[in-house]
Amino acid sequence: MKILRQIIKSILAMLIFLALIINTPIKTFSSTNGNSSFKFAVMLADLNGDINTELKNEFENLQKEKQIKVSVYGSQNNVSIQDEILDSLLKSKPDLIIARLIDAREEAVRNFIPKVKSQNIPLILFDIEPEVVKKVSNLYSKVAFISSDSKKAGEVQGELIRDLWMNKSIIDKNGDGILQYVLVSGPLRDLISNQRTQCAISAIENSGIKTEKLISLNTDWSKEVAKSFVENIFLTYSNKIEAIITNSDDLAIGSVEALQKYGYNTGKNSNFIPVFGVGGIPEAKELIDKGIISGTVILDLKELANDFYAVGMNLVKNVSPTENTNLKIDNNGIIIILQNPKKYINKVI
Repeated sequence: MKILRQIIKSILAMLIFLALIINTPIKTFSSTNGNSSFKFAVMLADLNGDINTELKNEFENLQKEKQIKVSVYGSQNNVSIQDEILDSLLKSKPDLIIARLIDAREEAVRNFIPKVKSQNIPLILFDIEPEVVKKVSNLYSKVAFISSDSKKAGEVQGELIRDLWMNKSIIDKNGDGILQYVLVSGPLRDLISNQRTQCAISAIENSGIKTEKLISLNTDWSKEVAKSFVENIFLTYSNKIEAIITNSDDLAIGSVEALQKYGYNTGKNSNFIPVFGVGGIPEAKELIDKGIISGTVILDLKELANDFYAVGMNLVKNVSPTENTNLKIDNNGIIIILQNPKKYINKVI
């Protein structure tokens, strides 16, 4: 009899246990978005430059946040290396390729897109001239063109220079009411470089300030090239230069390193020429805090990387590239990423 009671108790306990299992929600653990199998490849012109280095960091952060696999490649500003990287990627077949081409002219873009199309890999190209986009956008249904709002960054840099002009004892050294400046810009046909330059100068002149460009140089975004250029022109223009306007923080840092060779912008004496950058990288902000660089424009590269991710995922899913985003496609077929760049200046100046 005791044995029978024990059997009945065991059966009842088992039934209760099974009832609990059936009525309890089962919890599973996985990646928050299920994208861990997606592989994105990002091709940049160079990984040594200021903005590209920071953008690479943001893509790596994105990899952790979204649980995707992101590989970032630098082409050392060499088209042959860029082609080798692309050939390798086409063999490994990532789910998406994001590329900023070294040569963004029509012929180069026309050659690049079909290679990616041959492997049916979604593609994002960024900072291609609108005129080129119009001519190549029909080559592939899975390509999207993205451009950051470089015009706004240029405008903010111009406003920053305008603000400093209010203290003419710092910048208008000869008292003629004209801003004599040296320009250190990016590559000649680079969309970002051209927009930053044009909009910065326009913002200055629209403020009622007359300008005079003493000399300019197009660079490959290299700090060393900027340094060499300013070193070479300094003795000729030193008494005339009232500002050095650059398209990036790397170019600004190279410029001040050149000035320091001649005892300027050391933070320890009165020999000073205002230098302005764009980017807001930590090294530039540190030099601004020390009074060595006058100011920069902080860009939100985290937002930029997130927008690339959103558009890329839409291409992978074969839906509209702007679906479920706040992004719009303009009349040229380009997705413009609007940013809110901010001024960063030395509060003491």
